[in-house]
Amino acid sequence: MFLIGTLMHSHDYRKPEAFRGKRVVVVGDGPTVFDMIRDFSPLVVELTICCGRGDKLRFNLLGQWKKGYFPKNIKVVEQLSSVNFDTVTSSDGSVMTADVLICCTGYKHWYPFFDKSCGIVMENSSSRVRPLYKHTIHTKYHTIFMMGVMNNALDFTLPYLQVPMALKVLDGKLKLPSENEMNRETEKEYEDRLKSGLRPFNAHTFYTKNWNPQTFAKNLVDFAGIEDVLGPRKYDSLMLLTTRIRENCLQFRKLDYDQI
Repeated sequence: MFLIGTLMHSHDYRKPEAFRGKRVVVVGDGPTVFDMIRDFSPLVVELTICCGRGDKLRFNLLGQWKKGYFPKNIKVVEQLSSVNFDTVTSSDGSVMTADVLICCTGYKHWYPFFDKSCGIVMENSSSRVRPLYKHTIHTKYHTIFMMGVMNNALDFTLPYLQVPMALKVLDGKLKLPSENEMNRETEKEYEDRLKSGLRPFNAHTFYTKNWNPQTFAKNLVDFAGIEDVLGPRKYDSLMLLTTRIRENCLQFRKLDYDQI
């Protein structure tokens, strides 16, 4: 049974004032949650964060809370288990009363502007887009490129490498393997991800030891023969930022960063 005062997705969140005096439960452990901890803590009676299974791999919010880094009206528990009337239960047995439930659970890939003849397929609740070679190039139609489907710490920087690769394909300066070869390589990577313990949801994830922004970038640079416009120092700087977020997600904005 499900009944709660307000249910919403973080996509619809605008201003924290609407939650003053409320008991809020947030489901998720990504960057949006950092903002909500900062915005809500002065206003709400209680804010509970229900982390997902990937929390330890990503930002370790549960670990930060256990170290006492968050305000006293903030609590972090394991992933959501059930909702019954105004009560929310997590997988570790914690029970919270909530006026508002906010889902910070990410987004699905959705491309309604593609005709079916383009052959773009979304799988696993739209978390996997195929057939994409190097997570970018349509394996059959080499004028279709998907930028930024990756899920990682450098989402908005990696397209700086995807675009030059795509331009070389369009200019005829980069010879691609056959469609079958590209599909085989793509499927093998996906199967390797599942064998390593990643979930189908992680088809385009790049924040693990074997699949991370640096290895993805090197793969594109080596394959396409393009300049690594990001460069090692920028990778190091961006990954240092990720490390600081994992240490304390409420303090990283206060640090001084050198421009590279």
